[in-house]
Amino acid sequence: MATKEKLVTVKREIGDLRSNALSVTEQNILDFIENQVNKEDELFNAFEQSVNEKKFNEALILFFQVIQRTNLMYSYIFQPNIISMLANAKIATVVQDLIDCLSEIVADVVATIKANIKEMGLESISVTMLSNPPSINITLGIKNA
Repeated sequence: MATKEKLVTVKREIGDLRSNALSVTEQNILDFIENQVNKEDELFNAFEQSVNEKKFNEALILFFQVIQRTNLMYSYIFQPNIISMLANAKIATVVQDLIDCLSEIVADVVATIKANIKEMGLESISVTMLSNPPSINITLGIKNA
């Protein structure tokens, strides 16, 4: 539940920034982040629902989409021209909170997979976080049929 609260907080922070005077570039960064956060929220909710309904094939698809979307946001945020914009404290706070939120989302979906690993027909899950370029790599061990 804490993850959902963090998503709500990030969305609220984005909304609050909209009322500030931002440059066109800052506005474009905010637009991208807002669109991606909304999509990540949809995917996370759909993942939870699929697991609750024991639709594990669908849950795995959504799991991969959550990880891909997270990697997309990491690669966007850590571009040199975007990082230079983060000197602006208004946007920097949102980005820092977004990174925290993304980490929590990944931890939640991995923990959910781990808790249901046998039911999902998996033997193992391995997570690797790289720093340059920032990304999350997932390896799943699938049981033999």
